[in-house]
Amino acid sequence: MSENAKTIAQSWQGTLPDLLGIEVIDATPERVTARMLVRPDLCTLGGVLHGGSVMAFADTLGAIATLVNLRQNARTTRSRPSEPVKYQR
Repeated sequence: MSENAKTIAQSWQGTLPDLLGIEVIDATPERVTARMLVRPDLCTLGGVLHGGSVMAFADTLGAIATLVNLRQNARTTRSRPSEPVKYQR
């Protein structure tokens, strides 16, 4: 596990990725490698992995890729939780 992966895993304890059991193996600007065990509680009644579980996994990896590619001292739109997010239409 890379240092980025360790830092990420520590920072999201008690959040959705932790609840889903997502394990980040490596996180570099070029590649994010992770895994998520398919458990019955993440599946539909038919025993198939729920689409929401898949999308949460994909969204989490996309967020990690964004974070490891930010310039030093740069922020994302959600880095400042005290400020409301402004959407443009």
